[in-house]
Amino acid sequence: MLITRRHPGGQPGRLRICLEDVGDPTAAPVAEALLAARPGAPVARLVRIEVRASVRGRGLGRRLLREVAAEARAAGARRLRVAPVEAVGWLMNSGFVVGDGFADLVL
Repeated sequence: MLITRRHPGGQPGRLRICLEDVGDPTAAPVAEALLAARPGAPVARLVRIEVRASVRGRGLGRRLLREVAAEARAAGARRLRVAPVEAVGWLMNSGFVVGDGFADLVL
């Protein structure tokens, strides 16, 4: 898998991180996340994270989450927030603390 990073629409505070299949560079990413992180802000936001159904259960979501957390940390964030919370079990197993409609990961 190849990890790519792009600022969608030239937006410096947003970063699209993808896991792409190196065997098929023309295919859509197998997993992708969108991070909103302003430099120096204490909280970064995980806008979305998606893993293609055909490759779920292989640890790609966790791998992508580690990349997102590293990018948030590099931007100066101390916490990564997801809201609203949908995949509560997966987030909790990934180290997030869930409460009041959002989940936080201490970086």
